[in-house]
Amino acid sequence: MTKTQNDRIRRHQLMTSEIRRGIPPLGSQTMAADPIAHAKYFDITTDERWFVLEFDGVDTLRCLYVGSWVTYMDVSLHELDARATVGRVGCPTVERDLYWDIAPVSEIVTTYGAGLPIVHQHRPNTQDVLSLSR
Repeated sequence: MTKTQNDRIRRHQLMTSEIRRGIPPLGSQTMAADPIAHAKYFDITTDERWFVLEFDGVDTLRCLYVGSWVTYMDVSLHELDARATVGRVGCPTVERDLYWDIAPVSEIVTTYGAGLPIVHQHRPNTQDVLSLSR
C-alpha cells in the first residue's frame, strides 16, 4: 500500500500489506457469534476507537466503534487517514495501535465499552454479542 503524507508524519502506515492480508473480507463475519477485531485505530484527541472486523481490500472498514457509545459501523480508511486537528493542519489525529493483538468483540466491549450506551445496528447475531458483553 502506498504511503500517504500523513503516514510520513505519523511514521507508520494505517494499513500495511500484512494487516490487510489478515483482515477478513466484508460480510465474512456477519454470522459469527463473536466477531474478531484484527486492527485498532484511535483518535489521539478524543476517546474514539475503531476496531476493524472486516475490510473490502480498498477503502471500506467494517468496525466496532467505541466512543461516546458502542456500535458497528462502516468507515473509510481514507477518511480516517485524512482526519486532522483543527488549527493543526497537516497533523493527523488517527493512529493505529501498533501493539494491538486480535480480540473478540465481547472482550473489547467489556474492556473499552463499560458503561457506554449501545446503539444497535441491524446485523445478525452481533446484537446479542454486544448485549451479553455487559
